[in-house]
Amino acid sequence: MEKALRTDPNELAQRPEALWVRGEIRLKLGQTDMAESDYRDSVAAARSIGAKAWELRTTISLVRPLAQHGLPDQARDAR
Repeated sequence: MEKALRTDPNELAQRPEALWVRGEIRLKLGQTDMAESDYRDSVAAARSIGAKAWELRTTISLVRPLAQHGLPDQARDAR
């Protein structure tokens, strides 16, 4: 995953997905803070290229752990 993100930072089309996948992996490993960071970076990357589907998918993934950890205000404001 790290290699895919380092390979070509100008390859923007795959960046939101790669960041989302890394966030999913980190979340499953219990690295919640790092997963949240990946999700936020994925949302930003998706917005920068107008990839609405990836923006929505990642926002949903971001909200899930926030809500589960008793942070409903942050979950509601996540974008």
